[in-house]
Amino acid sequence: MIAVTPLEMRVIELLVNNEFSSEGHGFCGYIYHDENNMNVMRGAMASLVKKGIVYDWDTETADNATWGSLTDLVSEPAPGLHSPDPFAEYGFILKNLEVIE
Repeated sequence: MIAVTPLEMRVIELLVNNEFSSEGHGFCGYIYHDENNMNVMRGAMASLVKKGIVYDWDTETADNATWGSLTDLVSEPAPGLHSPDPFAEYGFILKNLEVIE
């Protein structure tokens, strides 16, 4: 299990619940700068890369957003749409994560 902070988990959930995650390529998407306090988020985002949870971040200046995607270390294809995992509808499930306070 990989320990993550509540803030790191919030970043993960932003990727999981992103519209691009429903395209079948894994959990990925934008972190929109105008919707988040980026002074706080950037620290958590860098930590997720260091832990191997996110591949890397790519800033999209035109969209005022940063693109990221979760690695295979923490996500995998869902066994089916009827999986007990609530995110299985996107075709992938989370794994190996533990939120610590």
